[in-house]
Amino acid sequence: MLLILETLEQGKKEQLLELEQLVLDTFIPEYNIQPNASSSAGRILSEEHKAKIAASRKKILISEETIVKMSVSHMGERNGRFNKGMPV
Repeated sequence: MLLILETLEQGKKEQLLELEQLVLDTFIPEYNIQPNASSSAGRILSEEHKAKIAASRKKILISEETIVKMSVSHMGERNGRFNKGMPV
């Protein structure tokens, strides 16, 4: 499969959605995805919806081992603020 990525000018959301729809129509992916390209940017969530999302995230338990691995993965040069003039 050949995949060509175009660089789009900032603010060309419609153009990006057209390209996404073309890819969906052409390749007909097997995964359970939406058949139509769309964007949820700017969507305003209700307080009830926000509460449901927050409640679902509270159920996720992260082990100490995983916390240590995540911490190590963000140290030194791997830190997003490394060498950017911001305190790390």
